[in-house]
Amino acid sequence: MATTEDLFTGFAGLLQTASVGIYNGDPRVPYADGSTAIVRAKLPAGPDRAVALRLMRTNADVVSPLTTYLMQALTRGLPNDAADASNLTDAVVGALLGLTEVWFGATHVLQVRFAGSVDLDADESERGQWSTKFLVDVDEAPTILRPEGGAWD
Repeated sequence: MATTEDLFTGFAGLLQTASVGIYNGDPRVPYADGSTAIVRAKLPAGPDRAVALRLMRTNADVVSPLTTYLMQALTRGLPNDAADASNLTDAVVGALLGLTEVWFGATHVLQVRFAGSVDLDADESERGQWSTKFLVDVDEAPTILRPEGGAWD
């Protein structure tokens, strides 16, 4: 599995284990009303409560196999309940902040750092939305140009 996919399924599974929401693994399968969906990239039409994760490679060291990914967690709460979206955001941050030394498939996550949250206001259905960013440092598999332990070995 590719690094980005390992990270997505790993973080989605971790959020499910922390009881933040449900990750069903198949975007074609609808979530039950009243549940909190954990999905990739785009918030679904339903259910109201949802967490969408996006991962983007942002920085890769040229001499060692260290890469930093930006992970966005877009959270959406219940209609007409501004506190629900912020509470869901707090649950995501609580589950991920400070995570160190975990393996998701073949991908070794060194650490997860908090990089900020923004209240995005409510959508057209009056569901509050927040965007939270994390920096995920990953020890990627070495290559000829980026050897294990760094080019200085």
